[in-house]
Amino acid sequence: MRPDDVAEAFPCGPDVAAHVEAVRPFVDAGFTHVALVQVGGDTQPEFLRFAADELLPALREEYGKSDDARIAVR
Repeated sequence: MRPDDVAEAFPCGPDVAAHVEAVRPFVDAGFTHVALVQVGGDTQPEFLRFAADELLPALREEYGKSDDARIAVR
């Protein structure tokens, strides 16, 4: 698999709207949880900041917040 194949199949980069929309089919199918995975250890700190500051708030705004006590949502 080439990097371009991955980029075409999954949202990559800082476009919050693309990530939010990529989750929609799973929400529509009834999923209550999704896993967000960042690949590449050299950019992990940047991804975690992006997720905390932009991505997770946008996902919560669009789809709501989990009330599951097993999940620590900050």
